[in-house]
Amino acid sequence: MNMEPRIDSDTIASNLIEQMNQLRLTEGAGTMQEHASSQSSGNQQKGHLQIQRNHRGQILPNGLEPPSCIPFIRNDHGWVTCVLNDETSTISNIESFISHWRPSLIGPNNLVPEGCPWIAINRGNRHTPDSGPPRIAELEAAFMSLSQSHRTNGNITLTVSALDQLACQFNVRSGKWMIFADLNTVDSLWANVVRMVCIHRQRGFAKVAADSQKSDRVICVYVDDFTDVKEVMGLRQDLRRIGVEWKIKFKMDAYTYMGIYQSNSWGISPSRYVE
Repeated sequence: MNMEPRIDSDTIASNLIEQMNQLRLTEGAGTMQEHASSQSSGNQQKGHLQIQRNHRGQILPNGLEPPSCIPFIRNDHGWVTCVLNDETSTISNIESFISHWRPSLIGPNNLVPEGCPWIAINRGNRHTPDSGPPRIAELEAAFMSLSQSHRTNGNITLTVSALDQLACQFNVRSGKWMIFADLNTVDSLWANVVRMVCIHRQRGFAKVAADSQKSDRVICVYVDDFTDVKEVMGLRQDLRRIGVEWKIKFKMDAYTYMGIYQSNSWGISPSRYVE
């Protein structure tokens, strides 16, 4: 398998951290409680389960029981995201999510709507830094100022260390391992990632590209702080346990916002690790 990225996993990355912040466990739990309360009330009034429909009004498959998975599905920025916590992360909910929202199936006859960019799982319990929300605009401005002085009067200002300091200063610390798969293998690989996040690690956030004109898909599995090397490498080891034994790359989200991609003019590798 050719592991060189043929699609950039962050072409819509300007929405990524906003999406992840909106899906904090506390918010997700509140949303799920509201849905569950409303649904329970409706069921008591009608005496039976309400029919669930997708965004097109189509009745959802019978295998997806309304009390289990449906209340935990959210649609933000066009994403399909399953938000689970310690109580709702059951085998039934996880398998329902995996079986009904598959990245290889897109279109009017499937649950994944056309144009959906990502399918995601948010398991919560994430280890987020205590320094407040990410300040992306400030990061971009600081990087622009630093890049303008790069190699001026012999100064090499764009170093890995300097960029790390910027990322930490403006609290843009998240990063991800990127796994590429073709349409024949992406569903099973994504299913293994979801189970790993929800059952084995019991924390975290992951997403898989759903809307792509190409024959491959990218799966991104996140850590909240790239400076926590133990967490970064622990996640990589867990990915090996589910069969991802080939070399994959780890990229900081800060590098995406700073515009550091392959063959950039500063000679900086966009990947922090290749393991």
